[in-house]
Amino acid sequence: SGHASMSAGDGVDRGSPCVAIERDVLQVACGGRHTLALSHTHNVLSCGSDVAGQLGRPGEQALFAVVPRFEASQVVHVACGGAHNAAISADGVLFTWGK
Repeated sequence: SGHASMSAGDGVDRGSPCVAIERDVLQVACGGRHTLALSHTHNVLSCGSDVAGQLGRPGEQALFAVVPRFEASQVVHVACGGAHNAAISADGVLFTWGK
């Protein structure tokens, strides 16, 4: 088809891979069809599928981009579920988004 896709070797298309980011990454978390990264500046970045709002931002899905909601927060940990996420700030606030 001319463009990249992911498969577990069973011929089932798992979507397009995310494009690498050029930042120091502290943590990566993977959901069903999306990925979060926590940068050294404590920004949350997302890429992948957004069918349930799990990216937390508009824009190109194959490119990692900052989730604007957390730009003013000092996020220290991220986690992903199938189509939802959680982030914890340095002052103990728990954020969740997606479904």
